[in-house]
Amino acid sequence: MIKNFFSIILILFLISCSDNEYRLNPSNTPAVIPADSKMLFPEYVEINRKNIRMALQPLYKNGKQPFGNLYSIDTAVNMRSPYQIVPNLAQCKKNKDNTVGFLLLHGLSDSPYVFADIKKHLINKYPCAVIRATLMPGHGTIPGDSLHVSYKDWIQVMEYGIQSFTGSVNKLYLVGFSTGSTLALYHIINDNNSV
Repeated sequence: MIKNFFSIILILFLISCSDNEYRLNPSNTPAVIPADSKMLFPEYVEINRKNIRMALQPLYKNGKQPFGNLYSIDTAVNMRSPYQIVPNLAQCKKNKDNTVGFLLLHGLSDSPYVFADIKKHLINKYPCAVIRATLMPGHGTIPGDSLHVSYKDWIQVMEYGIQSFTGSVNKLYLVGFSTGSTLALYHIINDNNSV
């Protein structure tokens, strides 16, 4: 009886370790770090959505719900993904001279979802604004993807986000939370043509 009990405990331990082993090692699909500003923002969003889904799929195998029953893989991907909100251009033509953009920069161990309420507020207050949220490398997929990330990668993604607004807005506001605020300040301090 005791031997069977310890065998069951050992099997459960090994099963839990195998799941942790996957999560704690880098995936093959981490968050994208655009090499230059030529990648269009919708492409950046779509590639990251695919990468997040691929990284999370092993956690959902065999009907598992790793984040609880309310969080399907589709919900998890939506919560973790970068995004953009583009206004109805026909309705906003009269405001073309006042086109404004917001770049949302999340914090350490967060995702763009941290801005869900702020995004709603910005959409209501600035219906003609372009709103974009980036995904910092090492976030959104699995914890192991943060092993080989540097703050320089985060700066590169932020700079890509800023450059993605070139020619489309007259004013750009950086909205940061926690580490995202630090990145925004870094940009303002180090860029002579700051936002």
